Amino acid sequence: METSKLRRLLEIIFADGTSREIEKIRNEICCGCKVYNQDCLMMTEQEGWQIHGLKAIERISKQTQVLNRFMDVLKILDEKMEYEFAKHLTWLQTKPDQDFIEDLLQLYENNHELLTIINNLFNPPEKPLESYSECFFSYPPSFKHFIKETQEHFISREGDYHKAYHDYMKNKLRKHVNELM
Repeated sequence: METSKLRRLLEIIFADGTSREIEKIRNEICCGCKVYNQDCLMMTEQEGWQIHGLKAIERISKQTQVLNRFMDVLKILDEKMEYEFAKHLTWLQTKPDQDFIEDLLQLYENNHELLTIINNLFNPPEKPLESYSECFFSYPPSFKHFIKETQEHFISREGDYHKAYHDYMKNKLRKHVNELM
C-alpha cells in the first residue's frame, strides 16, 4: 500500500484522538448539559475545537494512544510500521496553530465513516448483526448476514457471526484506506 495513504490514515487517527481529547476537556469543564444528555449549551463543536484544540494536541502528544491505534490498524492491513510514520506523527504534534486545528476538524468530519469502521473493529457493538441470517445451500455453505446499525448485508462463508462481522469490517477498512486521497 502507498505510504501517502498510510500517512493520511495516521492524520485521520490523529484527528480522531484530538477529537476524543477535546471531548474529555469539555466534559471536565461542562456546565451540566452532559448530565441531561443535551447538546452543549456553552459552545458548538467547532468552537470547542477552536478553544481546546491546541491543549488537546499538547495532551495527546504526551500519550501513545494515537501511535498504538495506528499500529493496530497497520496490523489489520498487514503493513509494517516504518520510521517515516513515527517522524510524521512527531511533525503533526509539533507547533500546531489554529489553521492546523481547522484542518484537523475538517479531516475528522470528512472521514467519520472510516473512523466508525476502525472503532467497530476494536470495540465491536455487543450484537452487531441481526439475530438471523440466510444460509445458501452450497459447498462450503454461504451465509447472508445483516448489520443492525447500517442496514447493510454481506455474504460470507463464515458461520460464526462475530468472525464474519470482523472480517467484513476488515475488508471495509481496506477499501476505505485504498480510496484515501
